[in-house]
Amino acid sequence: METLLNDIRYALRQFRRNPGVSAAAALTIALVVGANSAIFSVVNGVLLRPLPYPEQDELLRVYEVRRGRRIDVMSPASFLDLREQGRVLEVAAFERGEYVLVGMGDPVRLPGAQVSSGIFTEVLRVPPALGRGFRPDDNLCGSRRAS
Repeated sequence: METLLNDIRYALRQFRRNPGVSAAAALTIALVVGANSAIFSVVNGVLLRPLPYPEQDELLRVYEVRRGRRIDVMSPASFLDLREQGRVLEVAAFERGEYVLVGMGDPVRLPGAQVSSGIFTEVLRVPPALGRGFRPDDNLCGSRRAS
């Protein structure tokens, strides 16, 4: 214990003797610790922590391939074929986008997605917190969206 106290006293004398070097070392250590913490938070949230859905290990994303190239947006006909012929998979579609919310104040751009019926209750198995989920007839153009 005596040796540890002597080492701490020696370090404090050196810090007083060279305050610039000491400040630079402390700042460098603080930056490295902060950067490590930020990187780990992102990696933990994106890669290590499981998705907040039951059976998350069974989720998959299906792409369409045309002329040897992956197409991120599947054609509606291909989606409907996959949905009708899928005996093993629960199938739903989504397309990310940016939308404008208008109301009382200034318009606000918000990220969002257009989704097909069944994405929450059938695919992700997440019941709505309030109200009802999407029904298959909600996919049709001009369908009544109230109730």
